[in-house]
Amino acid sequence: MGITQLFILIVLVLSLGVALGRLASKLFYRHEKKQADTKIKFIIKEAKTEAAKIKREKILEAKERFIQLRSEFEQSVGRRREKLLSEEHYLRSKEQEIAQQLEQLHRKQSALEKIKDELDQLKAQRVKQLGKIADLSAETANQQLMEAL
Repeated sequence: MGITQLFILIVLVLSLGVALGRLASKLFYRHEKKQADTKIKFIIKEAKTEAAKIKREKILEAKERFIQLRSEFEQSVGRRREKLLSEEHYLRSKEQEIAQQLEQLHRKQSALEKIKDELDQLKAQRVKQLGKIADLSAETANQQLMEAL
């Protein structure tokens, strides 16, 4: 075997080695890419699962918070309603008291007007009596009566 044949053989072996190396590299790259794709798909699937879990938890927390706020609101409204009812009851009782006092005042006023009318009648009778007794004029008798009082 001559040098040329040896040289050709070496070049062929080296070319074959480079070709096999490239082929092996491609196969390795494909295998690595496939593994990476599988890993990416797995990570994405896990992320979606985790996101769905977090979403469910957050929705549940939001619902619980809503229920809590609603309960607090209803309690607040209940307390306000009770306070308003209490104040309304208080105001009604005061209104009744005032109405009774007003009615008493009207009765007293009527009684006082009746007494005043009676006093005016008595005064008029006295003036007449004094006028008859003393033979005085009504004006003079009235003045004397006023001076006496």
